[in-house]
Amino acid sequence: MQIRIQKVLTSWLLSLSLVVQAGEVSQQQALSFGKIALKNNNTVAIMQITSTGQILKDDAFVVLEAGQPGRFLLYDFPPFTQLSFSISPGSTASSYSGGVTPTQFSIEPYLDFATQNTNAQGELILNLPARLVTSGNGSVYPDGDYYRFFELNIDY
Repeated sequence: MQIRIQKVLTSWLLSLSLVVQAGEVSQQQALSFGKIALKNNNTVAIMQITSTGQILKDDAFVVLEAGQPGRFLLYDFPPFTQLSFSISPGSTASSYSGGVTPTQFSIEPYLDFATQNTNAQGELILNLPARLVTSGNGSVYPDGDYYRFFELNIDY
């Protein structure tokens, strides 16, 4: 997952100097659906990893190893500052480690919040949930690792 921070900086004129504080982002845990199997792809099926790590899925999915939401530590932001979040797709299709780019399903991160505030230390833990949606067109997905890049935009 690619992170892009867009900073809308607020500055104060103090003794004719510009004071600007920018933040940093560190990935603590990669977003993952774990290891899953699909019984069939005859109808559209949805699997969701919530921000709390709960797995919600249609019966077509079998979870072999549980996944988890992405977890990011935001730090060096101003204390008690409201941060606004949005997601931009970094690529239009999921990629497969075998060199094929299947477009039969989509991986969609989402936000269950629009804003959150940093703490007294200027830090915030951000959990990023996602959905996986199959095509339902009957095609078979090859075994392997699938991935997609996104941009997380942070405005403050």
